[in-house]
Amino acid sequence: KTREGKDRLHGRLYPNPGGETLTIDIPQPGLRLIMSEISGSIRLSRNLENKHNSMPVSTLPTGMYFFRIVNENNEAICVGKWIKL
Repeated sequence: KTREGKDRLHGRLYPNPGGETLTIDIPQPGLRLIMSEISGSIRLSRNLENKHNSMPVSTLPTGMYFFRIVNENNEAICVGKWIKL
């Protein structure tokens, strides 16, 4: 994984750290992004309908989040940390 959340399966979440908008590149459409606080509380869960996805995250509080990109069987294909400035 790199700071952008890229791993061997080519999921990528950027910019990292980020602010108002988050971009997620995935190898195939139909995956799901799950973002949780350090405490484990899920703050964001979104279907990723395209290979290139962009979404507003301005409502998320500043802090560090853990993210998982999962397939239809809820198997993680990409995991990492993301910092909201």
